[in-house]
Amino acid sequence: MSDEFIHDIQKGKQWQAFLRKNALDPMSLADVIADLCEFLSPVLAALSAHDNLDTDWRAGEGWRK
Repeated sequence: MSDEFIHDIQKGKQWQAFLRKNALDPMSLADVIADLCEFLSPVLAALSAHDNLDTDWRAGEGWRK
């Protein structure tokens, strides 16, 4: 995601509305995008290299071999 998207005022308003509508705990859009990038980066790297992903995701721990 681009910095432009992360800091877009309208996207921020949409994100806050989504949180309110779904009664979710407050979390900044930037934090969510950072978490998604951390989660998806190994998967996307393996895909682009036509390689297997030799790690497992563990909630609260992250990617582990």
